[in-house]
Amino acid sequence: MLVALARRPLLSGFLLLASICIALAWLFSGQDAGTKPSGRVGGDRGEAGKSAAKGAIGKPRSLQGLTVDEKQDISADGRPPNARRESIVRTGLGELQEIKQMNLAVFDDAAKRWNAQPRVKEIIAQWQATEAAWKTQDDDAKAAVVPQMEAMWKEALGLLREEVEKSAREASGGVK
Repeated sequence: MLVALARRPLLSGFLLLASICIALAWLFSGQDAGTKPSGRVGGDRGEAGKSAAKGAIGKPRSLQGLTVDEKQDISADGRPPNARRESIVRTGLGELQEIKQMNLAVFDDAAKRWNAQPRVKEIIAQWQATEAAWKTQDDDAKAAVVPQMEAMWKEALGLLREEVEKSAREASGGVK
């Protein structure tokens, strides 16, 4: 019993240390020249807001002269890449804490098994390489990488959730 309790603080400490390292890397990445505020006043609608006044609502995009540019990011999230990356990390850390709180009894052992998986090690290595290159990239390159970063977090957390749920079933005497 004491041995099991002695192991939990070590893993919890490791996870806390990892999340702190990620947060510090994010904090010290600083603001890039391409992500500075535009200086646009919030009340200034610009051209997009004026289209509603012209009666463009309900008309097809092609009649409004709108076309899809393959080089432009048309995702629903129009925030700068740094803000999107920050959101991904915050959401991931929140999900990690949720998984841990929902399954405190089995989380530490499940996290150890999860961390030992080869795919998880690949994801961590990819994330570290992406973070290392982040500071030197322009906004276009960063915007191209953000969906991959989100996919890495989702896959890693999905694998962790599977491992924790499997451990919880085993602990409750369910199917092994």
